[in-house]
Amino acid sequence: RFDVPVVGPDTIRACRDAGVSTVVIEARQTLVLGITEVKELCETHRVSLHAQEEVDQPG
Repeated sequence: RFDVPVVGPDTIRACRDAGVSTVVIEARQTLVLGITEVKELCETHRVSLHAQEEVDQPG
């Protein structure tokens, strides 16, 4: 069993509340729920959302 990474409107709201300005997700590996609302929230709250082809793993 494995969990798929998910980003949605609540993620962006949590980032806003925590003062996070940038979210980086792995392209084609992360599920984005409510993409229209996510885009609107990112614009409204000045949170940048970036999809990167590969995310380096620590270690």
